Amino acid sequence: MYAHGILLALGSVVGSVIFVNRAQTFCLRKRTAVIIILLLAPIGLLASHLTYSLLEDPSSLLELQGISSLGGILAGLLALALFTFRHPEPRWRWFDAAAYAGLWGALIARLGCFLAHDRIGLPTSSRFSVACFGGSYYDLALFEMVFLVAFLTFLIWLELRHARLVPGVAFSALAVSYGTVRLILGQLSEPPQRYLGLAPEQWGGAILLVVGAFCWFRIKQFVKGESVLTRSS
Repeated sequence: MYAHGILLALGSVVGSVIFVNRAQTFCLRKRTAVIIILLLAPIGLLASHLTYSLLEDPSSLLELQGISSLGGILAGLLALALFTFRHPEPRWRWFDAAAYAGLWGALIARLGCFLAHDRIGLPTSSRFSVACFGGSYYDLALFEMVFLVAFLTFLIWLELRHARLVPGVAFSALAVSYGTVRLILGQLSEPPQRYLGLAPEQWGGAILLVVGAFCWFRIKQFVKGESVLTRSS
């Protein structure tokens, strides 16, 4: 039993529980939330492994080793969008619930990555380095944990100031912020392969950033349309 694997599993469980609870807070059906978890968990796990195997280490495909978190995140978001296609009205609430769950789950999972030095970056003499593998390196999992704690704190503070956020704001803000962070962290890593100068995680971060920006634009349009209708009525 290793702390890395235990915390990865714990993060998945905690994230799933928070997703169901948050869905109920948003007046969404608990049964539907459980169904979404049962569908998204295997889809995300399979996509994360396939992404890692295809873009980083083809030899790991049949060994069932190695995952790409962004591959799983993007596949999960696509599956969630397709699942909620017939229910457009509360769709943003489902994505907000996923954002809250993802924050807590990722924070616990990244603690496991940090303890195992699973996401080591470039060698450095910076004060932010960690000593491992016979040298000093950036620990990208540590940087990601700092971001997750900061964003989670900001989200809690925002909820305390505003009783009810506009649906979709939490998700879109997290997607843009986290995508940007992964783009930056990719520059501190030494991936086995780069595509057009970018690491696979940077491409994933860029896609997530664009998705978040697009959702933010759609939400802004919707809110503006609602305010216009309110004034005219």
